[in-house]
Amino acid sequence: MKVYIDVLLIQNLIVNYFLLFITGKVVRTKFSFWRLLLGAFLGALYIITFFLKNKYLTTMPVKLIVPLIMILISFPKEKIKFYFSTTITYIILSMCLAGICIFLEGNNPNALTYKGYLINFSSKGLVLSLIILFFIGERIYTFIKGQIQIKALVYELDIYIQGKLYSMKAFLDTGNELREPITNLPVIIAEECDFQELISNERDFYDIPYQVVSGNSGKLKGIKADYIIIKNSKGERQKKIAMIAFTKGKLSDDNSYNSLLSRGII
Repeated sequence: MKVYIDVLLIQNLIVNYFLLFITGKVVRTKFSFWRLLLGAFLGALYIITFFLKNKYLTTMPVKLIVPLIMILISFPKEKIKFYFSTTITYIILSMCLAGICIFLEGNNPNALTYKGYLINFSSKGLVLSLIILFFIGERIYTFIKGQIQIKALVYELDIYIQGKLYSMKAFLDTGNELREPITNLPVIIAEECDFQELISNERDFYDIPYQVVSGNSGKLKGIKADYIIIKNSKGERQKKIAMIAFTKGKLSDDNSYNSLLSRGII
């Protein structure tokens, strides 16, 4: 079977551009069309080395250096750590695409392999592989974006009550404007299980009324903290006075936080 170098270069140019595009989305960085195209073109040229007799060009170090250079060209003016992590992301996405292509074309009698590489496959298989990888990359991007957004809203919380320290993770609930009506202090909702000893010994609780969007209402048992220290992801600290209300349920399914901050406390 004949393999046309120009067709092979164009196929690899398209694939490399797509992989760089998905990589940029996953790592959430800005990029331009022309830089991605230049990086993709370098990767496309590398395919020619598999037809040369120079075995050093196909060694593992070279295979790792080429995508690193592609990333350097495609995403300039970034930190060194970014380039290494992004290169790893690009390689993982490339492996996913290669696996999909082999799965789709592995039983195709017209598919051609060379030195263990699938270098000739149908346009239909390529397009389908790219579509599948796009959805995989999009899901990864959505997951990472969601985790970053959640992390930005999670604070470290040190609560001092009757001279005792309670440390926990708190999620900033922007819809929570709950205040204790007598003192007008903002209310932090915390899981009751973290304060069992305090609750069993304390007798002077505040009854804090609440009402949720659905219309349900009730009262939470609460106590005034001596003070609290709030630390954000940047290491900035704030000292505040607030009420601590207790809930029996779990506030986070994955235990990423165990209390809710009122919007009025930040």
